Order: sequence, then structure tokens, then C-alpha cells
Amino acid sequence: MKAPCEDVVKYLLPALRALVAEKLIEDYGLSQAKVAKVMSVSQPAVSYYCRAKRGLKAYPLIKGNEKLKPLIDELTEAIYKGAGTEETTCIFRKICHLAREMGIIPFKG
Repeated sequence: MKAPCEDVVKYLLPALRALVAEKLIEDYGLSQAKVAKVMSVSQPAVSYYCRAKRGLKAYPLIKGNEKLKPLIDELTEAIYKGAGTEETTCIFRKICHLAREMGIIPFKG
């Protein structure tokens, strides 16, 4: 039996981290080391996200998605400003719910 959260953890979360890392570097001018710190991941993980080594399967489904973009932008800004876990989790939940509504989750790629 596959738990409902498996697709989120395996596909959506890495793709979302890749987008947030990309936006923090491109839009906010942060280095990979600073991105790693604000995202609470390692610098090599950020490098993998930036080189599309992680999150590759769901990345194209969410990158250009106009419905998800405002929430991804909101999440990126919250992370940049150092928002707490409660705020970022709330935004992440909204992204998950919308991704489910849109059929991105469960992942079928």
C-alpha cells in the first residue's frame, strides 16, 4: 500500500526545493551557501537542485504552472525572510492541496 504522502515527499518536495533554490539565487541574489542556510539543507544539495539532479520528474510540471506560481513565490519570500516552520508549512500545505486538485499528485510521470 502506498501512503498518500509518498508522492509529495518523493516528487513534489524535491521539485519545490529546486524551484525555491533557483528563485533565491536568481531573484534574491543569494549564493548557494546562503541558500543552503536559509533552506536548512546542505550546499551540495542546493548544487544538485540547481543542476536539476534532484526533483527532476515533477519540476517541469510545477515550474511554469501559473496556478502554483503565486504560492511558490510566497513560499520563497517567506523562506528568504526567515519565516518560521508554521508559516512555511501552511504555504506548503496550500501548494500540496492545489497540486492534488490539479492532478499533479499522485505523480504519474
